[in-house]
Amino acid sequence: MNHPLQEAVSTDGAKAAVLAHRQPLPTRVRWLLFGLPTVLLGSVMLALLFLSSAPNTTGTTTLSIPEGASIKEIATLAADTQIVRSGGMLYFTLLLFHKDQPIQAGNFTFDHSMNVLGVADFLTSTAARDDLVRLTFPEGMRTDEYALIVSDVMPDLSVADFMLAASSSEGELWPETYYVPTYYTAFDIVKTMRDSFQIFAEQQQDALESSGYSFNDWVILASIVEREANDEESMRTVAGILSNRLALGMPLQADATIAYVLDTDLKDLPTGKLAELIDTLDSPYNTYKYAGLPPTPIGNPGATALLAVLNPIKSDYIYYLTDDEGNFHYAVTLEEHNRNVTRYLK
Repeated sequence: MNHPLQEAVSTDGAKAAVLAHRQPLPTRVRWLLFGLPTVLLGSVMLALLFLSSAPNTTGTTTLSIPEGASIKEIATLAADTQIVRSGGMLYFTLLLFHKDQPIQAGNFTFDHSMNVLGVADFLTSTAARDDLVRLTFPEGMRTDEYALIVSDVMPDLSVADFMLAASSSEGELWPETYYVPTYYTAFDIVKTMRDSFQIFAEQQQDALESSGYSFNDWVILASIVEREANDEESMRTVAGILSNRLALGMPLQADATIAYVLDTDLKDLPTGKLAELIDTLDSPYNTYKYAGLPPTPIGNPGATALLAVLNPIKSDYIYYLTDDEGNFHYAVTLEEHNRNVTRYLK
């Protein structure tokens, strides 16, 4: 039988042995057990905050909600129109905080960006408007042609009103279909169009810097490409040809720039009149007579033309023409070009 003291010593020894095996966990293991969940939680929170924040948009945006749309469908529409970053975040916000507040069918106009909470509150506390008008601005048209569209759809706004608001905006009015309130002024419409253009331009900033063009030259050249070509491939090819001419110091020889000065369709000119104008028209927009780019854009280019200038199809072509069916024919030498003229235009 052991002595009580011996038992105490024996027990303390066993405890000491157990404690000896309980060494502190390595730092890496402790970080994994305690630090990693914290980092993951922090990352999730940052992601949720980002998705809940106001999107990086400017100008006016309209959300059209059809009759009978569900909350999920409304949230998806809001994301598709870039009113919110995440349709899912808006969906759960509406369910959590506005479950018993209906959203009317109709049009909701946002004149500035909001975070998800703001959008949810706006949709559930604002009456939908049905007094929106549709304005469609085709690519390539001049500002004065846009003014006619506005005055036709909104008779209270005159051509002079729009031209005053759009002064010096040629080339930077984004061609698109807009739904705007009937109370909009010409300045409101122009601001919406310019803001839309600016959003697109900012997205192309890196490509523009790599292209070697200034902002103004980019827009001017794109406005010419828009009127000289008719689809993505021809625009990219013509952009490359015009770039070749600029590099060689050759005149651009673009009929569209002359049409801009004349304010008429060249097809309406009498036979031989264009050739006469090429020789006699003393204007910086006569790109047969004066080398380089004209002083301003000749219209308002769309995305395809603007991107074509930044990503042209490179070739040795110097000349091009369009036949009566809209097909393009390219040439490296003047001799080859003249053969194309004889073959396709005479």
